[in-house]
Amino acid sequence: MFLFMRSRIFRIFGLLMGLTGVLWADAKPKEAYTVRPSSQTVKRRESALSLGQSKDAAQAGPALFQALDDKDAMTRALAVRSLGNLKYAPSRSRLGELFSSRSERRSA
Repeated sequence: MFLFMRSRIFRIFGLLMGLTGVLWADAKPKEAYTVRPSSQTVKRRESALSLGQSKDAAQAGPALFQALDDKDAMTRALAVRSLGNLKYAPSRSRLGELFSSRSERRSA
C-alpha cells in the first residue's frame, strides 16, 4: 500500500509541476533588449545593405566608405560587408586599418 501511495504522490507532484509550467508559459516574457534604434539609424542600415547589393561599385563605394565612420556599430558592420561584396578596391587600406586596430584592442 505504501508503494501505491508513493507513486500517487509523485503523479500529483508531476501534475502540479506541469500545471505550474503551463501557467508560467502563458506569462509574457520580458524583452531582453528594450533599446530600439531610431528611424534614421534603421534607414542608414538599410542603405548600407542595399548599396552592397547594387552592381555599381563606383557609385555605391564612396557612400559605403563614409558609412565606416557611422556611430552605429551595425551600420558599420553592414558597410564592411557591403564593401567586401562589391570588392571596392579603394576601401582595402581603410578596412585593413580597421581590422588591425580592432585586433590590437582585443589582444591588449
